[in-house]
Amino acid sequence: MKGLKCPDYFSLGNALANGGSVPAETTFDVEWFGPTTPAAWGTKDFVFAGMQTQSSFIWSASEAGGTWVSDPAIQVVESAFVGMERNGAFR
Repeated sequence: MKGLKCPDYFSLGNALANGGSVPAETTFDVEWFGPTTPAAWGTKDFVFAGMQTQSSFIWSASEAGGTWVSDPAIQVVESAFVGMERNGAFR
């Protein structure tokens, strides 16, 4: 995704209160790779199944006050999952 327009609310509390914001944009690139392992979890009403794998994520955001960029060299991905939702009549 490149140049996604989004407001910068400055803090989670301010965003939840729909407080003041400034125009901003973000760009991100997610790649999944490596071996995959089937995985699933859910409840009686919701099932999520797919493949657990590895990924990389590069991210940046900018607004009038500056630009922030992730550093892939220090990135730690705890878990990556590519899945498909199944629910209701489509089980």
